[in-house]
Amino acid sequence: MTITDEASAENLSDSATHIDCARKFKKLKQIARIGDGGLQQVAGSKRRAEDDIEEIFPPETATRILSIPVNADGVDKLQWIWNKRKQYDVSTGYTIAYNFYHVPTAQLSPLLQNQVIWKQIWGLKIQTKLQIFLWRAIHERLPVMHVIHRRFENTLPLCLRCRVEDETITHCLHRCGPAAATWNALFPTETVARNGSPDFATWWMQVITKNQGTETLVRIVIICWELWKARNREVFEGKKMTVEEITEVVARYC
Repeated sequence: MTITDEASAENLSDSATHIDCARKFKKLKQIARIGDGGLQQVAGSKRRAEDDIEEIFPPETATRILSIPVNADGVDKLQWIWNKRKQYDVSTGYTIAYNFYHVPTAQLSPLLQNQVIWKQIWGLKIQTKLQIFLWRAIHERLPVMHVIHRRFENTLPLCLRCRVEDETITHCLHRCGPAAATWNALFPTETVARNGSPDFATWWMQVITKNQGTETLVRIVIICWELWKARNREVFEGKKMTVEEITEVVARYC
C-alpha cells in the first residue's frame, strides 16, 4: 500500500467514525431529548438516558458526556463569569477588550509594573491629555519613526528633521531640533538628564526618583508636551519653532 493509499484509508476510517457517531446521536435523540438543563426522558421510554448513552457510545466517550455538569432544575440562562454579580458591566468588559490588544500586565517589564510611576502620573494636577501623552510615551506608543518602523518595516526609522539618528522618543524629546537647547535653557543637566537612558520609561523613572517635587514634575511634562507639538508642527506643517517660542509657551503653563 502506498502512502497515498494509507492516507485515503485513514480518511475513510475517520469519515466512517463520524457517520457512525451521527447515527448514534440520531438514535439517542429518538430515546431522549435535550431539555432546560439536562437530558430528559421521552414519554413512554422505560430506560434512563444515562443507560442509553453508555450503550450507544464507547466507554471513554460516554464517561466524558456524563461528566458534563448540568443542572436539571430551572431554565438555562447566560451568565457573565467575570464578576460576582454574574452580570455584564463596563469595567470587566473594558478589561477583557483591553487584553485582546495589549500585553497582560504580568508580562510587562518590572519597570512598567511599578505602581509608583502610575500613581504619580494620575496624581499630577495637569490636563488629562498631558497624562495620556505621558502614558503613551512611557509605553513607547508615540508615533515617532522608530515606532512606526517596527509596525511597518517598509518605512525608515530615520528622524525626518535631522536625518542623522533614528527617531526614538528620547531622541525626539531630548536631543533633536530645539529639544536639547530647550532643556538647557529651563533645567540644569544635574536636575534632568539628557542622554544615557535607553528608553523614555527609564528616563522618567530617573526623573521621579530624584524627589524633585510635584511642581517640577508638572513642568517637565509640559516641556515634553510642547516639544512633541513642535516636532509635529515641523514634520507636518513645515513650521519650525525656536527655543524662545517654546520656552515662552511653557512659561504660560507654569
